[in-house]
Amino acid sequence: MKYRYLVAFWCVLFALGACKDEIPAVQENFISGVQNLKAISQMEGIVLSWENPDDRDYDKVEISYTLQGEKKMLTETINERYSAVSINIPNAEVYKFYIKAFSSVSGRFAREASVKGRKLVSLEAADELADILNSIEIHGGDNGVRVFWENTQNLPAMILLEYEGQVRTIDANSLSKEYSLGGLELNKQYTFTVSLVYEGEGSTLVRMLSATALEKAYRRLKNEGWTITASSEQSGQPAVNLLDNNPATYWRSSERVTVNNNPSGQHIIVDFKTIHRFSALTFTRRLGNDENSSWDINISFSEDGVTYTGPYMYKNASTDPNPIFKVEFNRTVDGEQMYQLPYTHTARYVRVDFVRGSNNGAYAVFGDINFYGE
Repeated sequence: MKYRYLVAFWCVLFALGACKDEIPAVQENFISGVQNLKAISQMEGIVLSWENPDDRDYDKVEISYTLQGEKKMLTETINERYSAVSINIPNAEVYKFYIKAFSSVSGRFAREASVKGRKLVSLEAADELADILNSIEIHGGDNGVRVFWENTQNLPAMILLEYEGQVRTIDANSLSKEYSLGGLELNKQYTFTVSLVYEGEGSTLVRMLSATALEKAYRRLKNEGWTITASSEQSGQPAVNLLDNNPATYWRSSERVTVNNNPSGQHIIVDFKTIHRFSALTFTRRLGNDENSSWDINISFSEDGVTYTGPYMYKNASTDPNPIFKVEFNRTVDGEQMYQLPYTHTARYVRVDFVRGSNNGAYAVFGDINFYGE
């Protein structure tokens, strides 16, 4: 009898081992996922923004979160370096968002990333804090970047500047209302998350600004009667809005940037009326708006408006050995995004061609253009 029980015992162990071998294998070698995931508070909800690495092996991103006890999911197709997704939230509770990148071709996926966020809520002195935050500008110079702001009410607040895992705290009520941040890699474009602390409480007001670290500051050229023409423009959103130094007013082309994966010819030409010397130009997105636009641009110059130089091509996939050409417009941040020239150009006319956007979907949409030089 004991022998029979022993045999049965070993048979059970063998069966369990056989069952264990049939459990499907779990993926261990994850692909690289999204980078710099952030949740930006808005009046109506949250904007999730992140960066897609150049060598990514994924073409889709799955977003999930729980809203009022129900799991919500959406999937985004990835075809640009910077991504942003707006999610409406009905209340001011803190939500946790999960992001998983995956390949629709290989079926492989990345480790899940997560971030917490909530919509904007009213704070004491909220208007004054908003005025400070909206006045902040970041420009290249002083072997790094320089931060400028206004604080007309002398509010005793602190400015938090976050970038690449670093945090700088700036006294918003300092006398000079400017701050130099050095020790940055020159000619590299940085993205800064800017927020405020008031009476020991962190504000839910947040902005994302970009700036290129420079050895010295470029001088912005003053508009002295310049004119601008565009290949197309939508009613009420003319190209002249690009020259008013107000990114809340903007230009939108009436034709899409690309059709069947080919550029449709959308461009602008600025006439400076006299000869100028140009070292760089900047584009600013429509204020607070992450609408798709043209990711890549070409820049060319002319003295007579007829014959133009061969274009400089700015795109993240650039194979040019000069790193200043490896630029893709980031629609997820406010502030000026700089396109440096390899050397100073003498010209009266500057032409910018918009050559790549989401296929058959994006118009050219920008808030401002500025020029730097002599």
